[in-house]
Amino acid sequence: MGNAATAATAGQSALLKLEISGAVLTVGLNRPAKRNALNDGIMLAIQDCFSNLPEGIGAVVIHGIGERRCGTGYSTGFNTAACLSSRHCGAL
Repeated sequence: MGNAATAATAGQSALLKLEISGAVLTVGLNRPAKRNALNDGIMLAIQDCFSNLPEGIGAVVIHGIGERRCGTGYSTGFNTAACLSSRHCGAL
């Protein structure tokens, strides 16, 4: 498999911050100004990341970057409220 850190285009890689520690890939959603709301660009970046996981990765941790890590219902491009409920993000 390819290298997730280098597989994304320049625009997509700015949307994700990737770190590898042993067999764990940590993926940070990097849209803090939009409370890490999902849009087409970040969805494509996530798809590209998972399509090109480095050899040996056994787990992936996804988290939001910034003070407010989750923007349930706060989206640009599609309705995240249909995908997530506020109880998933309320304790973050």
